[in-house]
Amino acid sequence: MAGEQAKALQRFASGLEILESIEGRTTFYSANTSFTMAKIHFSFKEYLRTINLYERSLDIYSQLLGNGHPYCFRVFANLVYVCFESKNTEKAVQLADRLSIATREAVFVFNSILY
Repeated sequence: MAGEQAKALQRFASGLEILESIEGRTTFYSANTSFTMAKIHFSFKEYLRTINLYERSLDIYSQLLGNGHPYCFRVFANLVYVCFESKNTEKAVQLADRLSIATREAVFVFNSILY
């Protein structure tokens, strides 16, 4: 299984490079591919690469959709879990601060839609 995951990771990385040379870095495809690659790196316990790819995905989703979008919350949740697994409490605290700001933004948008 690990061999298949490593092959998939190589293919995703190659595909991402081609995709970004054509479409640019800030697309849903880039965000989704980075997210998927992060999940594979996590399975290998490569936490630094996992964090970097999740942050890349989060940055793109935030630019495209805003910090309060559910896609961003999904990435935040995964990032916090990786920090927990890697015992990186400093990073977890930074993420908690960013998540708090994103939550306030989401509540503001939600309330403005309702009222």
